[in-house]
Amino acid sequence: MIVVSLGVCFITALIEVLTKSRGVVFISYGVVIPLVLLLPRFFYKFDKKVRQTVSKEWIKRLDFFSFFTVLFNAPASLILHELNFQYDRFLHFSVAGFGLIIFFLLWLPVAKIKGKKIGKTFLIQIFFISLFGIFLWEGLQYSIDQIAGTKLFFDYSQTIMIDFSEDIIFGTIGLLLALLYINYFFRKFLKLIY
Repeated sequence: MIVVSLGVCFITALIEVLTKSRGVVFISYGVVIPLVLLLPRFFYKFDKKVRQTVSKEWIKRLDFFSFFTVLFNAPASLILHELNFQYDRFLHFSVAGFGLIIFFLLWLPVAKIKGKKIGKTFLIQIFFISLFGIFLWEGLQYSIDQIAGTKLFFDYSQTIMIDFSEDIIFGTIGLLLALLYINYFFRKFLKLIY
C-alpha cells in the first residue's frame, strides 16, 4: 500500500505542476507527504528500539490508514474543492478520523519505549491533542494563504465562518468515531507492540 500511496502523491504533484503550478500542492505531495509516509519505515528499519518495540503488523496498519488519508486528499487538492459540492465536509471527517488512528499508532512505540502506561487515559490524551490539531490545521491553512497567496482557507459556496465551523464540526465527529473504533479494538492495537 505504501507504493500506491507514494504513487498517488507523485502523480498528484505532477498533475499540479503540469496544470496549475501551485507550489504549495507540489511541495506537499512531492516532498512533505512522501517523507511523512516513509518516516515510520525509516525508524522501524534503523532504530533498534523501535524494531524491538513494534511488530511488522504495526507498519502494515500505518500504511493502511495512511493510504486512505492520501487517497481522499489527493483528488480534493486537484479538483474536488473547486467543484463546489462540499467534499470538504467528508474530507475533514475522514482525515481527522484516520489521522487520530495514525497518531495513536505512531505514539504507541514512543509511549512503550518511554515506559508510559498505555491505557484509556493515553487514548483520551491522543484524542485531545488531535482535537487541538484540527484548530491548528485551520490556522496553518490561513497562514499559508497569507504567505503563498493560495486559497486553502476558503470555500467557494459559503462564508469562511460557516466553512471554518463545519471543518471543526466534521473533524470532531471523525475524531469521535475514530476514538470509538480504537477503544473497541484497543487490545488488538496493543498487540502491535511488544
